[in-house]
Amino acid sequence: MIKELFIRVYNFFVSRFFLLMRVLPVKNSVVILTSFGDNIDYIIRHPKMRLYDEVIIFSSRQYDFKTFDNVKVYTHSSLSVKELYEIGRAKNIIVDNHFPVIGGMSTLKPYVKVFQTWHAVGAVKAFGLMDESFKHRPDCAKTRFKKTYQNVDYYVAGSKRMADIFKQTFSIDDKKIIKAAMPRLDFYREQSNIQSTRDNVRSRLNLDDEVIVVTYAPTYRENQFNISDIPLDISKMSQQLPSNYRIALRLHPTVQLDTDIKGVIDLTDGFSLEEVLSVTDILITDYSSVGFEFANLMRPVIYYPYDLDEYTNTKGLIDDYESLVTTNIAYSTDEILEMIKNDDFSAEEIRQFKDLWNDYNNQNNTNTLLSMLQ
Repeated sequence: MIKELFIRVYNFFVSRFFLLMRVLPVKNSVVILTSFGDNIDYIIRHPKMRLYDEVIIFSSRQYDFKTFDNVKVYTHSSLSVKELYEIGRAKNIIVDNHFPVIGGMSTLKPYVKVFQTWHAVGAVKAFGLMDESFKHRPDCAKTRFKKTYQNVDYYVAGSKRMADIFKQTFSIDDKKIIKAAMPRLDFYREQSNIQSTRDNVRSRLNLDDEVIVVTYAPTYRENQFNISDIPLDISKMSQQLPSNYRIALRLHPTVQLDTDIKGVIDLTDGFSLEEVLSVTDILITDYSSVGFEFANLMRPVIYYPYDLDEYTNTKGLIDDYESLVTTNIAYSTDEILEMIKNDDFSAEEIRQFKDLWNDYNNQNNTNTLLSMLQ
């Protein structure tokens, strides 16, 4: 209850601050709040962004954003007066996550628009109003959450399936949905982008053309801090797969990779997600949204939910797991090996999976989003 009281006081303070800011003239600016950074380069390099006097980014992590004369980057902090001041005077707000400050945005100038790009193509893990923890919150907190989600004017959804999930998890209607994928998914619309990125990464890794890369990219788990904590027998896979197969790992930065695992490619640091997926021939994941994005490449995905029951009970899932992913579900290293060795993948199923989660990714997504900015 103490945390809830603090949040309500914070929201009250922020809303009053924005109310006072109404007396000041609006600036010809766009404010971007980001946790993930992946969409930002696509947004800020768009020609429309040069029409604004300022494009102000508040980032919770250090990203090497492409710089322009009108772009300014600051460290994100919901308690920063600078951040509140810039939000209160901006024409447009773009966010890629749920930030506490959104709870006070109901008193922004009425013509100011707030856009949510989100940060995932699809969803397995429950979030928003469907999160397991939401069920145990007091009624006042549930009401606050619902009001907060209404403060966002538009949500970018890359598929009808994701739009339906947003409507349920954020308690919104169709009028708030922009039928376009996240800006960074523009990358997958040009085969030349994919091929040149793939060639570049393979060159950096000294991989021959014959090498097939199998990448394991699990979701973050609080109890895993070393690769040995992950129940996937990587050594066995390396030994039993043909010699032209290489295992790659895309782990959470907190997970330590053992240096004695020979021949394993570490893609955790120094590679963007687009680079990782471009070089990957077969992806292994679990509850991460990375599989839905990888589907744009029309390559096989193996889902490995070895702790499905535990994860469902503690974290919660959007829906029945089997209805969210492909039929290539494995529960052991041996099952994964069997799928790979037998090339047990259906091109038609891969296409259907791609279409289900990416059916709005058929346009210039960045342009569609930014055309709605004032």
